[in-house]
Amino acid sequence: MNIFKKIFVFIFVLLGSSLLIGCDGSLFPNGNPIVVDDNQPTGVTITVPPHGSVIEVGKTVQLTATVAPQTADQSITWTSNNEEVATIDSNGLVSGVGPGRVKITATATATANSSKPKKAYAYFKVVLAPVEVTAITISGPIEVYVDGTIKLNYSLTPENATTEVTWSVDNPDLATIDANGKLTGKAVGLVKVTATSKNKVTNTHQVNVLARTIPPEEIIILGRNEIAIGKTVQLVVRTTPVGSINSVTWASSNPDVASVSETGLVHGISEGTTQISAVSTLNNSLQATFAIRIIDNSISIDFQQAVIDVIYQTKSSILGVSNYVFDSTLNQYKKSSIGSGFVYEVWFELTDKSIVHSIDDLVTFDDVEKYCYYLVTNKHVVEGSDALKIYLSEEDREIPATLMQYDDKVDLAVVYFEHNRYLKPLVLGDSDLMQSGEFAIAIGNPSGYEYSSSATFGIISHPKRYISDDTDDDGINDWDAEYIQHDVAINPGNSGGPLLNLRGEVIGVNTMKFAAADIDNMGFSIPSNVVSGLVDLLEQGLKPTRAKIGVTVMEVVALRESPQPDIVLPDEATFGLFVAEVSPNSVGAKGGILPNDIILTFNGVELFRSLALRAELGKIIVGSGQEIEVTVLRNGEILTLTLIF
Repeated sequence: MNIFKKIFVFIFVLLGSSLLIGCDGSLFPNGNPIVVDDNQPTGVTITVPPHGSVIEVGKTVQLTATVAPQTADQSITWTSNNEEVATIDSNGLVSGVGPGRVKITATATATANSSKPKKAYAYFKVVLAPVEVTAITISGPIEVYVDGTIKLNYSLTPENATTEVTWSVDNPDLATIDANGKLTGKAVGLVKVTATSKNKVTNTHQVNVLARTIPPEEIIILGRNEIAIGKTVQLVVRTTPVGSINSVTWASSNPDVASVSETGLVHGISEGTTQISAVSTLNNSLQATFAIRIIDNSISIDFQQAVIDVIYQTKSSILGVSNYVFDSTLNQYKKSSIGSGFVYEVWFELTDKSIVHSIDDLVTFDDVEKYCYYLVTNKHVVEGSDALKIYLSEEDREIPATLMQYDDKVDLAVVYFEHNRYLKPLVLGDSDLMQSGEFAIAIGNPSGYEYSSSATFGIISHPKRYISDDTDDDGINDWDAEYIQHDVAINPGNSGGPLLNLRGEVIGVNTMKFAAADIDNMGFSIPSNVVSGLVDLLEQGLKPTRAKIGVTVMEVVALRESPQPDIVLPDEATFGLFVAEVSPNSVGAKGGILPNDIILTFNGVELFRSLALRAELGKIIVGSGQEIEVTVLRNGEILTLTLIF
């Protein structure tokens, strides 16, 4: 939490745990001021080694904890909320015990003036140590008909071996095979299938692709029965008996609603319903029909209708997130707070255990056994939880969820859950394209689930604000985050919900607002481009390691206002960051930055303040190999350098 220019009260919009910081910096829980002294802990920070958030069973990770301020008692009490998954000793050494997820808590020693002990949390995924495979056994049919599909399976030796297996065929003209081992016959012949493990152990399996020769007795059409205008769906014909000829002629009863190609590919044209028919080329009296509904997901050009369309098309995928903590006195979980979140990714587990990652590759929802989802929300919504649940407003119920990971700096978290029906993922838009004055919509759960799916409307006040934050509660700002400033009303319970544009795209994640008696409608959202750069890592249970250039800089603007006798700025330098020092072997040194350079731009962003540079660095994942262009002013020349992270 943070004070902005000493006049704002900063509020995380999380229902159930709002904490205000007064203008003088003292804390006000429930309106009662606390006397702050040098010995009273104000916060705790846990340091986890890089990539240490995933632990193998039998391995250890050393944690350290720091209590702020430095003058406070630095002693820590460590606890694990599930010692069957991981234990932690009094020195902060975590030991992996069994596969699962665990919360580690570091609690500072309370003083007489403390209202409650200060705590910090770290979440870990404990996994089994990898066991190399020594043999692969392939099982499944040895025959398939042209245009038919069979499923091949494999087993590993030893049984506890952990590896990914890739499938391949020696002749893709005869048959193709996907990542799930589903083989489709293309032409008559004998095809060899190979399964290969990561450590290059292989086995083969031969499949004979047969011609279809007997007349069909029945035709069945399979496919998804609903698509949007402009989208396509591939229908599939199944004939009986097995091996019967499946050649058909396709037709649409209403070509103005949807067309169908010679291969059964349906294209949605306008809103409505049409009957798709498949007639056997051998017997005109043998046919099947399949009803497809074409829905209009377009956003109206009429302003009011556009707002209505966006809310209608997105609200089903904007859910509640409930934070539960375990009450040892009652021996049960209690709801601590709630926030919001939205689905951004889905994949499908089929009844044959195949995994389909795109709805375009899904033949029919009838094949789906469960729907798997990733949801994004705020860190402060899930932090400290012993369990999470997702609230489905359309069903008025909660279902279990799992915290994958949250970021320590950017207020983001990724949550996994499963459900028995389809929720359309929201699309992350390009937040860099926003302009002041664009319209925006927020949807969430202000003041509780009884007001779920509440929508508010406003404009983008400023597309890019950099705000300093104290992420470890030591009283010193240690992070500069990028936000979208908007005047869309957000309230406790909106945290983690999306900020949407009038195309229905997510352009930000609502996080906080400034509030005071004389201030209104100053909301802030994490830009979608920041979100998209972090979720892949958080899904894996990992936290990003922040990039550093390895330079000490001073703002040119500040040096113009308060000149330094030992620094002479060129007349043409009106902005940028003056480089005072460059650390040896740093990213900056390797990229060619020298002392006395003036860094003008970083990744295309003009640098007037150092916080703009820190915010850009916060988007980079260390070790990714990402190349960033930097322009510097040196001896009157503007040079372009490349930094590799």
